[in-house]
Amino acid sequence: MTCSENPPIILVVEDSKSILQELQRRIPEELGFTVEAAADFAGAERLVQDNPERFYCAVLDLNLPDAPDGEIVDLALDTGIPAVVFTSGMDEQLRRTVLDKGVADYIFKDSRAVCNLVRSLGRLWANRDCKVLVCEDSRSMREHVSTVLRRRMFQVLAAADGKEALEVLEREPGVRVVVTDFAMSGMDGLSLVRKVRETRSNEQVALIGISSNDTGPLSVWFLKAGADDFLRKPFLTEEIICRVEQNLERLERVEKLKDVNESRLRFLGFVAHDLRNPINGIRGFANLLKGELTDIDGEQQQVLDIIAQSADNMLLLVDDLLGVSAIQSGKLELRPAVTDLRSVVRDRVTANRLMAKRKSIGIDQDLEELPLVSVDAARIGQVLDNLLSNAIKFSMPGTTISVRLALLEEDILLSVCDQGPGIDPEEQGRLFQDYHKGKAAPTGGESSTGLGLFIVQSVIKAHGGSIDVESEKGAGACFHVRLPFTPVEE
Repeated sequence: MTCSENPPIILVVEDSKSILQELQRRIPEELGFTVEAAADFAGAERLVQDNPERFYCAVLDLNLPDAPDGEIVDLALDTGIPAVVFTSGMDEQLRRTVLDKGVADYIFKDSRAVCNLVRSLGRLWANRDCKVLVCEDSRSMREHVSTVLRRRMFQVLAAADGKEALEVLEREPGVRVVVTDFAMSGMDGLSLVRKVRETRSNEQVALIGISSNDTGPLSVWFLKAGADDFLRKPFLTEEIICRVEQNLERLERVEKLKDVNESRLRFLGFVAHDLRNPINGIRGFANLLKGELTDIDGEQQQVLDIIAQSADNMLLLVDDLLGVSAIQSGKLELRPAVTDLRSVVRDRVTANRLMAKRKSIGIDQDLEELPLVSVDAARIGQVLDNLLSNAIKFSMPGTTISVRLALLEEDILLSVCDQGPGIDPEEQGRLFQDYHKGKAAPTGGESSTGLGLFIVQSVIKAHGGSIDVESEKGAGACFHVRLPFTPVEE
């Protein structure tokens, strides 16, 4: 993370020149923060005496030439500056002393010292925008946990039982982490976890159970109820901090991955959309030349056929990319209208016959005349195009593809069957995943994105229907689409 506008100012008090230089380089470079430095207690005192409020945080070496016993910590905390201790060594007594004074963190000077310090400073800055709810019926424990988390710069909310916690969550939808005790009067922690999970997933809020109760596998009960973590009392100060921040970082990673995926889908959609016009131009001119030019030889005619066919294939790929972009971004929209489904199927069969004819493949159709239904005709046409193009790709010359449309009680059945190589049983469960390409190779060297059946299933599900495959190795494949039948008037 970086801060470009009004960057926070870090006070670094360190007597080692090499460490100080490294911090002065890394903190601005990686975080965008401003560093003001002092090599001793007296220098730090001069920097803070006029305006200590300008410092967001202080990084403090405990052993300074003029303050060897950690007096620098008192200087920072007494002037209201949050402190991160940066020390070469720490025994249990010193650890308790600095924690009791109220430091935000302590970092050991080891091989990863600077990296750990930069990470801690960045985490503190990010915590300022994060709300944590502490639900605990013991006032002393509630205040202790809240104080510890506030030192890490969290916005801390508190509740005395599960019912009050739900009220807080209703008022404060931005809560990211909930720390809840188990045994509380009224609604206990397990009930709270279950209630929260009814409306918020573990991608939206992290739930951490805590308890001193050792009856039964309480940690398992919490995790089974929907909690993300569990901590048994009594716990160390650092333990609750680490659990909260690790769960928060998990949420942040999920959000970042979602943002990256959304950016990818937007880019994919833009690129695919912008490719349609030039591809349509190539396709149109190739077909125009095929119809207008009469004095070309067979080889030239074959070149034009290849151009036109390649443009057709590219257009199918672009349509698949646009389709998957809409589906994965949650923007697949149906525009249902009164439709003669038999006419839609007949038109798409006619449109795909040319591609089939090039490979000497026949298409038979058995289409019942159905009452009018309300569907998105363009999307159903897209389903037919994908199923037929797949059947053509994997069929051998001289074979036949069968298309059937029938009314079966409450469902409309649309089937596309080929005489291709068939599909392995273990592969059938993965057919409808995005970017999945089967083991069988297209018989004419056609290209494939592995998106067609994913798009087909998504469109059919959006219509409230289903699709399944019936196939045996070496005996072809039949894809059966079922749509709910609800007749409508003209």
